[in-house]
Order: sequence, then structure tokens, then C-alpha cells
Amino acid sequence: MGERRLITILRFGFEGYAPVHIPEHVPDELVSFLTPTRKFMFHGYAPVAGKFSCIYIVREGEFLFSMSPNFKRDLNNKVVSEELRKVFSIHNCSLSEKAEISKDDIDVWSIFDNVNNKRYIIVDEKERLDVHADLSREITLAFFLEKEEAIFLEDIMLREIMTRRPVSETVYGGDIFMTCIVGRNPIISIPRRGFAFRFYRDKDYDKLLKMLKKYLDSTDLNEEQRKLREELRRSREQMLGSRSYLMNTNDSE
Repeated sequence: MGERRLITILRFGFEGYAPVHIPEHVPDELVSFLTPTRKFMFHGYAPVAGKFSCIYIVREGEFLFSMSPNFKRDLNNKVVSEELRKVFSIHNCSLSEKAEISKDDIDVWSIFDNVNNKRYIIVDEKERLDVHADLSREITLAFFLEKEEAIFLEDIMLREIMTRRPVSETVYGGDIFMTCIVGRNPIISIPRRGFAFRFYRDKDYDKLLKMLKKYLDSTDLNEEQRKLREELRRSREQMLGSRSYLMNTNDSE
């Protein structure tokens, strides 16, 4: 048996999940924020109007083999080429010509082979493509943030990167807290909603920050929200200036 790995997907959007059934014991506030998609039917990714929305999927796969990154062209074009089938065959993995390819994220693809009843997950590791057997185990978090919450989250994520130190600490903005733990990705939480999560991979953390910045740069912010974002930006600049001054002072001593 090959090594079992966690494979993550981070997508902008939320509205594509329509409810099928929600247990009565689940509080409405929790349902409106954190949604187990097993109880939802998927209809495609779409943004929620007026909110920053995001879906984070964690899948489990069993590593099978690695192949050349040259196959990214086939995967992006959703082509099951003879060369692709051949490399699967070399590693004793069946792949029919009728298999279907879907792109799940910028660096993750799925292959569904109904003829052989096989499902594969392929992850781009830059210098290689890692192929995994899909173990059909998945956890999906779907959540959204109001614009003001998105502004505060962008700020504390940028501050965490700016002030990253080899110590554990908590930073916060508005109702959002970030617990920084040495050697691990920070825990992002909104206590009043009973919500907390941590990204499995560093690049997921970086991708969320890019998504937040892109959303806030393109969405319509009212005057109060624009003012808040600008004040937080100036505060970060002052913080960075203070740190630079202290570092220079310490160096001169």
C-alpha cells in the first residue's frame, strides 16, 4: 500500500451548493456559515453576492507514482492521450480511453474512469506530477465573510506575515482571531460563530490571502469600509517602519 496523503483544494465561491437536508439540531447560525457539503447537492462554483465566499476541500489519496510535468498539457486540455494511458500502464494502473478529466484547482486534477471503476487525483508538485488513488474520503468547508470581516482577515494575515517570529502568539482584528503556532500554519477563528480552522498547506494560506486581496480590490466597498481598509494599511506600514527602526538600532549596538 502506498503512502496516504492529504490533498487540498481552495476555491472562491459558495452558492453552488444547494441544501438537500439539514438536521434540526444544527443551529441556524452555524448552518449559515459552516456547511458540510455531504448534505448539499453541488451545482457549480459561484460567488455569494456582497460577501467573500470560499470552499476548502481536503481529500485523502494513496500515492501511486510520479510522472513528467509535461502531461499538464493533456490534463488542462482534458485529453486522455495514448502517452498518458501508457505511463499509467507502466505503473500497473488501468486507464481507459473513455476516462474523463476535470480540473479541481490550479494544481489539482481528477480522472474518473467509469470503465475500470477507478478514480485518480493528480497534484502538480512543480518538478513532477504525483498520481494518487482517490480513497473517496473528503471533508469540505464552505464559508463566507462579510466585507468588514474580509478586511480584518486580510489585515491580520498580512500582519502575521510581516511580524512572523519563532514564538506562538495570537493576533486579532474585529471579531477575527489568528493563533500563530511555531512550525505550523496559523489557526483562523471567529469565536462568536464557533468557527476555527487551519490550512494543511502553506500555499493554501498564501492563496487565501491573494483571493482576499483580489476580492477587496474588485468589490464595491462603501466609504466606511474603504476608510477602515486604508487605516489598517497605514497601521501596517507604521508597524513595519517601527520594526525596521528597532532592527537597525539593535544592529548599531
